[in-house]
Amino acid sequence: MKSEFKKKAEMGMGTLIIFIAMILVAAIAASVLITTTGSLQSKALATGMAAKQQIGTSINVISITGENGLNGDLNNFSVTLQLSAGSDPIKLGDLLVLVTTNAKSYQMSYTNTTLVADTSFAVNYALNGTDHMAGYLVSGDVAEVQYELTNGLTSSQQMQLSLIPKVGVPTTIQTVMPNVLFTQKEAIYP
Repeated sequence: MKSEFKKKAEMGMGTLIIFIAMILVAAIAASVLITTTGSLQSKALATGMAAKQQIGTSINVISITGENGLNGDLNNFSVTLQLSAGSDPIKLGDLLVLVTTNAKSYQMSYTNTTLVADTSFAVNYALNGTDHMAGYLVSGDVAEVQYELTNGLTSSQQMQLSLIPKVGVPTTIQTVMPNVLFTQKEAIYP
């Protein structure tokens, strides 16, 4: 009878060892799953924030004017703009202004010093928002982007203006110069 109890005790011990091993394997698997879940959650939040910035940040063009209309062409342009509602701030150094005409395309970057025709644009703030930062376009700011084209635009010539932020939705405006240029400053858009 003692040998029968001994066999049952050995089987119980073996079962206990297998049970403990299964619990240890389950605990290790659970910790791997928890770590992986935390990592995936962090990546998902970062991706969601980047997607929100990319989709939610955009520029609203209020108006475009051109100057020097007395000699038959427009050389100096001013684009009045602001951020759309809910947009994140845009660093002006990361903003690209692309002007395309019938004859040529101009790619301009921000300068806070001297404006160079065909290659750079300057910014003057018409209105500062409550969180205004120099060198940025933030919510509440109304800014004037100014640029100069060496080859001025004549009457009825087409122009496409693209404002391309590093993060956010590009804004493109297509417009045509007025049929007759007879004043020093001409409204081009809207």
